[in-house]
Amino acid sequence: MSLGVHGLHADEVDSRIKRQPLKAKKETIMIRMMWNKRTRMMLLVGVLAVTFGLFVSSASANMEAAKKWVDNEFQPSTLSKAEQMKEMEWFMNAAKPFKGMHIKVVSETIPTHEYEAKVLAKAFEEITGIKVSHDLIQEGDVIEKLQTQWASGKNIYDAYI
Repeated sequence: MSLGVHGLHADEVDSRIKRQPLKAKKETIMIRMMWNKRTRMMLLVGVLAVTFGLFVSSASANMEAAKKWVDNEFQPSTLSKAEQMKEMEWFMNAAKPFKGMHIKVVSETIPTHEYEAKVLAKAFEEITGIKVSHDLIQEGDVIEKLQTQWASGKNIYDAYI
């Protein structure tokens, strides 16, 4: 049972309203309506506060990850750290609609692509919230996967490098 006005159960409030004179009934009904409206408003404010808190903490975590990568991995750079962080903020905003998504990438096994698969894919995921699975295979196998995808019309990978 839910509590109504003044800590009474809703059915108790209903029975008391029936026994009151008309003016008192109107006042009681108005109080009850205001309480319900106030309760709904407080509930809405609470939900919005929690949602905003989760969003801010998520954005803050992404910003901390971006700072970590700028400080520890993306140096030296022709951009200042402040300029790099501005770029990171752009990436985070652009990635918002895709956060939580999982993409599959394949490339041939060369040192540059190994770095992309082992280091940059992790940075990308931490900064954007988009998970990347980066497979490294021989060049001929990359071509074969691409041809299979074209022929079947079904995606094997989301990106080929």
